[in-house]
Amino acid sequence: MKLQTMSQRILSLFLFLNMIITLPIFAADTDLKDDLAKLQGKWKATVTTDQGSSVWTLELKGNKSTIIIESKTGEELFKGECDFKLEKHGSFKAYTYTNLKNLTGGRERPTPLTDGKSKSSLYKLEEDSFTTIGGLRSDDEDKPRLIVWEKAAEAKK
Repeated sequence: MKLQTMSQRILSLFLFLNMIITLPIFAADTDLKDDLAKLQGKWKATVTTDQGSSVWTLELKGNKSTIIIESKTGEELFKGECDFKLEKHGSFKAYTYTNLKNLTGGRERPTPLTDGKSKSSLYKLEEDSFTTIGGLRSDDEDKPRLIVWEKAAEAKK
């Protein structure tokens, strides 16, 4: 009888410790799934670079994103499509994209921008804004860039 009780205690302890270890991982995964759901749709930002200001539109559908960069006059400067995923690194959240395709001008072109590698930006998601900062990885050639995206108004039907 004592052996069975001891086995039950060990099993109970094992299950309890397993739950303590896996619960934070499950919570982080749930947190990222919630973020992914909230990010769906269109986001807009005005970005200023050495070349001047431009309007950026980011549309997220599932784990695919399309980005369109237009001049202030509405001329398409860049259109791209890529795969992305959300990741958690400690207390930081990252938006990581891969497989960037350059679709500027309505046709696919070579994309030396990522050269087959992934790129990441740290992000913070709030009710109607999505803030990213990229260019911080040691392998990034770009300067750090902070972008505050605002949720685009839904088109009325």
